[in-house]
Amino acid sequence: MIRSSSQSRPLRHWSKHFETLFSANHTVQVLAVLCIPQLPTKVELDKPPTLEETIKAIDELKPCKAAGFNSIPPEIWKYGGPTLNSKLCELLVSCWEQGKLPQDLHDAVINTLYKNKGD
Repeated sequence: MIRSSSQSRPLRHWSKHFETLFSANHTVQVLAVLCIPQLPTKVELDKPPTLEETIKAIDELKPCKAAGFNSIPPEIWKYGGPTLNSKLCELLVSCWEQGKLPQDLHDAVINTLYKNKGD
């Protein structure tokens, strides 16, 4: 795809912005961390996700939204039925127990919306 120079300028701008943002060396002062109020630990969060929690999360998906990176629209999850719900729950529990996510779940796509409003 050939881009015009007017399209390339915003892309270069965002590219530089995210490169600067994600390559910066960030340090946190100990005093700042100590000022954060500590909340009680929620031990219920130590348990792996249940089928009921998975179904509830699926039910709360909004319809007519764009498919994710995997091209699976929310309606597939929402109306996939008990077998799909069960398989998704098995995947989530497996990830929970291994403490790792598949690489596809790590990846994200960031779409910036250029509004042509100044610098």
